[in-house]
Amino acid sequence: MKTDVADALSREPDNFNQFLNSPNFYATQQATFIDEYKEYLKIPAAPCEKPLIWWQSPHNEWLSLTRMALDVLSMPLMSAESERVFSAAGYLLNRRRNHLKDDIIEATSCLRAWLEA
Repeated sequence: MKTDVADALSREPDNFNQFLNSPNFYATQQATFIDEYKEYLKIPAAPCEKPLIWWQSPHNEWLSLTRMALDVLSMPLMSAESERVFSAAGYLLNRRRNHLKDDIIEATSCLRAWLEA
């Protein structure tokens, strides 16, 4: 066992070990890092009617911040439909049917929504 450790230490490091033990790995990574949010806050605030179009514009140099903004802004707003489905499932469950399994409740809710569509 001790000879295996000694052999491993005496060998020339392979590419993976050089990568893991690179003395200047973090120094080179931090040199290219910029805080996109701080850079974004430096521009003057202005009203924007269509934020999705603004964030998709080609002049945008904040790639990560743009991705996050598009993820958040492209989410559909909550509609009354989800509340309606939730209420309908609540009406389905009463004292006599409170032991229905979740797959039966889901199937019944889907069938009701499909029939109403």
